[in-house]
Amino acid sequence: MRYFITAVFLLLLVKSAEGQQFQLGLKTGLNFSTLHFEIREIDIYKPRIGGHIGGSLSLNIGRRSSIKTELLYSTEGARFKEQDDFIRINRFSIPVLFNYHLTDKLRVESGLGFKFQINARSKSEDELDDLFTSTDVGISLGLEYTITERLGVSIRNYFGLTYQELELIDQLGLSQGLINGHRSNVLSISMGYLLIR
Repeated sequence: MRYFITAVFLLLLVKSAEGQQFQLGLKTGLNFSTLHFEIREIDIYKPRIGGHIGGSLSLNIGRRSSIKTELLYSTEGARFKEQDDFIRINRFSIPVLFNYHLTDKLRVESGLGFKFQINARSKSEDELDDLFTSTDVGISLGLEYTITERLGVSIRNYFGLTYQELELIDQLGLSQGLINGHRSNVLSISMGYLLIR
């Protein structure tokens, strides 16, 4: 998987070097993230606010289409509904997206997201790294709107496809055979600035 992502980055760089039109930029914003169990009746989480910051690289492949990838540092997780506690997962997030330009200013985007865990903690535990899988894969869908030639805003939702390994279910009194674990869901609102366009 990491080789695939590296190959995508290299492909974009090579195409850029060949004189294709590309954009290089910075972006930052807020995350509204939570976790969902496989069985929806088990509902112990509520959204947690985090953030993200990083860079983006986009390559035009047609008059109304482009491919974009990003490298972001992202803080995600969830809060407990019945406890004064939270789970915070720090990750590197690398989406690979296809963008279709509905108008000159509005674009719809869809693709895959790859997330690599840096560390995890909660309010009561300083280290929860071993409780979660190190890699998460999901689907990303969103919209992006250009305000000026260099400034834009976007909204995107990430739907995790990978069930995270959560051994904390023992502490919650749940059966290991009842659930696989839980999946991530992250709504991101971002502002981006183009350095090269």
